[in-house]
Amino acid sequence: MLPKLHDAAQQSLRVNLLIRVVTTVLVAAFGLFLAEFAFNPGFLTTIPLDFLAKNYQILLGFLLVIYFLGQQSRVAYGVFLGICLVIGVMNHYITIFKEAPVLPSDVLAVGTAAQVSGGYDYTPDWTVIVSFALLILLVAALVLVVPKMKLTRNLVLANLALALLTGGLCAHQILDYDIKQNTGCKVDVWYVADSYKAQGTLLCFMQRAQELDVDPPQGYSDDAVRQLLGTDQKAQGENAAASGDSPSTGKTAAGKASATDKAPVVLCIMNETFTDLTLFDELAGQESAYPATYYQLAKESLLSGYTYVSAYAGGTCNSEFEFLTGMSCGNLGGGVYPYMLYSMDKTENLARWFKSQGYATTAMHPCPASNWRRDVVYQQLGFDRFVDIKDFPNAPALREKTTDKATYEKILELLEEDPSTPQFLFDITYQNHSGYGSGLVPEELQVHATINGAENDQMNEYLSVLQVADRDLGWFVDQLRDLDRPVTLCFFGDHGPNLIGDLLHFDEDVTGSEQANQIQKKYTTPYLIWTNKAAAASAQLPQLATTKAAKASIGATQHGFGGKPARTTDGVQANMSLNYLGVALAQSTGMELTPYQQFLARSYRTMPCVNLDGTLDAGGTWHWFEDTWNNPDWKVSKTLADFRIVQFGNLFGDRKQDVGFLRNVE
Repeated sequence: MLPKLHDAAQQSLRVNLLIRVVTTVLVAAFGLFLAEFAFNPGFLTTIPLDFLAKNYQILLGFLLVIYFLGQQSRVAYGVFLGICLVIGVMNHYITIFKEAPVLPSDVLAVGTAAQVSGGYDYTPDWTVIVSFALLILLVAALVLVVPKMKLTRNLVLANLALALLTGGLCAHQILDYDIKQNTGCKVDVWYVADSYKAQGTLLCFMQRAQELDVDPPQGYSDDAVRQLLGTDQKAQGENAAASGDSPSTGKTAAGKASATDKAPVVLCIMNETFTDLTLFDELAGQESAYPATYYQLAKESLLSGYTYVSAYAGGTCNSEFEFLTGMSCGNLGGGVYPYMLYSMDKTENLARWFKSQGYATTAMHPCPASNWRRDVVYQQLGFDRFVDIKDFPNAPALREKTTDKATYEKILELLEEDPSTPQFLFDITYQNHSGYGSGLVPEELQVHATINGAENDQMNEYLSVLQVADRDLGWFVDQLRDLDRPVTLCFFGDHGPNLIGDLLHFDEDVTGSEQANQIQKKYTTPYLIWTNKAAAASAQLPQLATTKAAKASIGATQHGFGGKPARTTDGVQANMSLNYLGVALAQSTGMELTPYQQFLARSYRTMPCVNLDGTLDAGGTWHWFEDTWNNPDWKVSKTLADFRIVQFGNLFGDRKQDVGFLRNVE
């Protein structure tokens, strides 16, 4: 039958055209199947007919572009189907690894993803096998049915013109057609997989792509930024008083330290996937899951607690972004990686601030420098030096990943090389990175835990490397104790592992703030700010920790973990979103703060936490992000609106106008 159609098409132009029209319609439909099935095998029942039609429309337009660019060849059909298969299979595996399918920003980060793709289990399940088998059958059918196109110069030009036309129409769909408003498609940034499965992969992907552009927030202007930063003298005095800073100098009220009188070495360790899973009921009381060294150090720290991040199971660069810049991914939307999309040139951040205080600034990460575009971004942020994988030849590894201890030893080397210059070092570790199915943890390092009475190999591998990281943190602090120079250490986890989904249980009866509170369990990691004896005399308790909001934040965490009190320390505690941790660190040094840092300190008093999903108010109540925006009479909503204006000014504002940010350090 198929060979007869092939022969008829070669003999008759009309039959040929009919076959190609029918084939194009069917190939687009099969493309939809391949793009959905491996990821969502029940998509025909979970996606309403109108959304299926919209996804089909997107794929049909995409197919036509490829078809005409490919000069109406069978190869063009095959390329289209292959791309659809890749979409479905990628979403299948990425959702297993990260609990979320591919988002637009992930496409820009494909190089980074390839670098860290080891250790995952890629065993195909039946949906993947069926998808590959269907592709093979479809390609065979195309060879049998669709005849080769005899090309002429005019036909080639016509095909290119049609490709340009269909490409323009597709671009219009992306750039000018508001998918969210016109179709009702909305992607929940915390339940991306559910949104894709309910509305379709292509439609959701395109909707998120349309939101990558950031428009100026309502009320934004240079004058508004100046007023909020308090860079005119009157506002400066009022704002400094509100944040506890000196109106005349911008220093903290008890400020003593400066870069010229025994300024401390400041070390920041953003530890890969470091968190405490004993905060969840299934692992509570299991020592193998408990980072005991961290909590012992927290007892002797200047400040400790939990930080709320905007990343989960990956997206480390977003935690870096929030910590270094004081900005929040909540103001940019889900699926956005600022490192990949925006220039950080002249953006005020911790590296630039420490540099202004006379510090040498170094970033460190034992991976290729190009990961997350760090080789470019760190230069833009103002780091003097970037220590990457090239500086770790033959370094010890665990699961084929450079150990935390190797980075700590490198830090000690750098300090020994220059014992006089004050230094700010930012170390992003790699040892605990996901891919917990490697089976490469030596037997003597393995620990075991149970979830509902059963062991999980991936959980055991994660907890094993976590325990190594915890012990190495203790070793590093012991080395810092013995240094004859002042040292301040800020340590925190960048996000939780992609295993928390098995531990997080929701009360279906709760909504609103209680529901927002429960989701935040997934985005909580521990932190501490510790000083050695040489730094203790000049170190100051960060003033953020003395506010009513700090006390309320502790209560919120206790409530958030099933009513159980969070593990306490002998020192002062305060919980905060990651964008405030750099300000707390700056306050601990007692050095002069910038207007931007003072603004963040003021914001903490009414909004101690803000991340991608919600805000915490000064009374300790969590709110969904949308609820915050929809209630402008709330104090936390006003603070969020102001914060959004200032953040836009820092990240996107006119660099030619001096509105009060620390832009350049000569």
